Amino acid sequence: METVATKTCLNDDPCCSLWASNGECPTNGNYMRLYCRRSCKYCQSSDNRQQGCFDRHLSCPYMRSRGECIRRRQWMAENCRSSCGWCNVTVYDLCIRTALMSRL
Repeated sequence: METVATKTCLNDDPCCSLWASNGECPTNGNYMRLYCRRSCKYCQSSDNRQQGCFDRHLSCPYMRSRGECIRRRQWMAENCRSSCGWCNVTVYDLCIRTALMSRL
């Protein structure tokens, strides 16, 4: 597996870490390489060892002010948990909630 250091080593979905832990990176490689790069370690992230609830992107507060927590739920749930106020929600519940909300 090739990893590339990048400033934008992010997942696009809050379910990525769960899918990766269930073996989806090699099983569903094309999808995971596109949407779950961070969880599958296809790139290197400086916050891989950081614990707790935090924003992975510097523009999260600005994006929140523009309504992105609602319009781009999946990406924001994964990358802007603190700014969107989702620190009290487990990763599993966040995955389920955003999946259900995106169907509405």
